[in-house]
Amino acid sequence: MKRPGISDAVCLCVLLVTSLAGAGLQPQFWDFWLELPLFFEVPLLCTTLLLLLSRSDVAAGIAAAIHAAILAMSGLSLLLSLFLLITVLFAGESVILGPFSVLLACNSVYTLSLILPGRKHVAAPKVSTS
Repeated sequence: MKRPGISDAVCLCVLLVTSLAGAGLQPQFWDFWLELPLFFEVPLLCTTLLLLLSRSDVAAGIAAAIHAAILAMSGLSLLLSLFLLITVLFAGESVILGPFSVLLACNSVYTLSLILPGRKHVAAPKVSTS
């Protein structure tokens, strides 16, 4: 069985490295680079710890709820980046927000597919007319 917390840890490391690199490359915008990713880094840290340290159904349910919220927020962030791309003055922020929104959405979908039990479609019994 695949461990669902590993993908959260990898995504968290990517966000941390990128925010630290951005703060180092653009020191005048350090608050943007360090504070904006915190909206996603803190819930990812929580779900990573929940999924790696606990195997209970309650922890999986809490992590699923957090990932559903992350998925909704990353969808809204992707929509915002599309609107910012249209505005010429804020196209740079769109280039920054867009790929990370896609990364977070894909991570949430992957983790939710591992956490939530698979739905099995049970075929209805066939009734013979003989």
